[in-house]
Amino acid sequence: MNNDTKKRIEALWCSIGNIENTKPLVFDTEFDISATRHVNGPLWIALMNVTMIDVMYRKGLYAIQSELIGLVLLARHITTPRKRVFDKWFNRTLAVLKRDYPCQYNNEDVNQYYEAIYDSSHEALICRDFFFNPEFENSTDATEKEINELIHNLDTKSNPFLCFPKSAS
Repeated sequence: MNNDTKKRIEALWCSIGNIENTKPLVFDTEFDISATRHVNGPLWIALMNVTMIDVMYRKGLYAIQSELIGLVLLARHITTPRKRVFDKWFNRTLAVLKRDYPCQYNNEDVNQYYEAIYDSSHEALICRDFFFNPEFENSTDATEKEINELIHNLDTKSNPFLCFPKSAS
């Protein structure tokens, strides 16, 4: 399941550039996989979070942030021995996101129903280096370069969630 999680997260990052380059990240829709034990439980939760993020992103649902926060909290809980370091990184990242990528809609105008649709196609892309590479200098060109490099370096044969046209891979 750990390798499956990695492949799904790679596919999510690829979908930022073009959702058509990825297949839906469906996982355990019948709840057949056990979510018990110390390792399997958190991995199952991570896979389900990634699945829900993908479903909501594909549908353009506003409430995607709740699933993203769940995945962030799970990552903090599982992988971070020093919670304060993670918290500082996360707070800094949110502050930069708020400054550089302000919300494009007014909360008061949002349809309060779960099914409301949000079109993010006009928004600037954000690559994973923005979050995880302290040397990354954020710009439109740098983001596009990093997304293209990510796609170029993926093993499209071993990741069943990727479906690039021959010219892209």
